[in-house]
Amino acid sequence: MKKIMVVVLALSLVLGLGAFALAAAGNPENGVSAEIPVKAVVGKYAKVVELGCGGLSFNFEGRANETDQAQTDVEIESNCSIDVQLSATVLTLNGGNDTIAVDYDFGGYKFKGGQSTSFTRTGAAYGKYILSGTAKLGAISAQSAGNYLAKVTITVSAL
Repeated sequence: MKKIMVVVLALSLVLGLGAFALAAAGNPENGVSAEIPVKAVVGKYAKVVELGCGGLSFNFEGRANETDQAQTDVEIESNCSIDVQLSATVLTLNGGNDTIAVDYDFGGYKFKGGQSTSFTRTGAAYGKYILSGTAKLGAISAQSAGNYLAKVTITVSAL
């Protein structure tokens, strides 16, 4: 029983002191106030949005050494320092093995299909970037006629 009374007394003391820390008392003629702490935690957050009309699209007649260029706008926004990783798969014939060489440029950061590159931004960041590509055919017989597919991946990671 003594043990229970000691525990109850200790608990009452702790609760009483906790309540006293946020309480104010006195003559209201002079004003009585208490300060209540307010806290907030904002998590790290980022977004990547392609602002164009569905990516990059190259169109060829099929001539030897023909080149074509395409571009789209990309928006990156974050509330923290970030690492931006850029990578691209090889532009490959759908259902086949033929490929087309593509040189990419993302705001001055250059890479090729099958390669990657990265850059960092410190602090909260907002930027619009142009993702452009230049594709070049080889000999007429080097690329079969058809649809070719690739993907550029932009990965944003918090630092």
